[in-house]
Amino acid sequence: MSASEGEARTVGGELAGQRVVVGGSAGIGLETARQARASRGEVVLAARNADRLKRAADELSAPCTAAFDATDTDRLERFLYELPRPVDHVPVTAGSPS
Repeated sequence: MSASEGEARTVGGELAGQRVVVGGSAGIGLETARQARASRGEVVLAARNADRLKRAADELSAPCTAAFDATDTDRLERFLYELPRPVDHVPVTAGSPS
């Protein structure tokens, strides 16, 4: 049985599927990405610093990354729409509140 659109899929009680972590190259974002990867999810990373992003992507075997400023909402929206398959979760751990 497959999950309905908009519902999280689980495998053995853990969340599975594609997660996008915005701000995933350092700090809370990187740890969030590590936890997502440890629970058998595919992790896509976006962050402003391209060098840190590459290191994080290598560590987590991220299939897709993008370097941009998360406060650029047009760029963030375009990035999400350009992903090749549906996204299950999007924790945004970068940027400042408006």
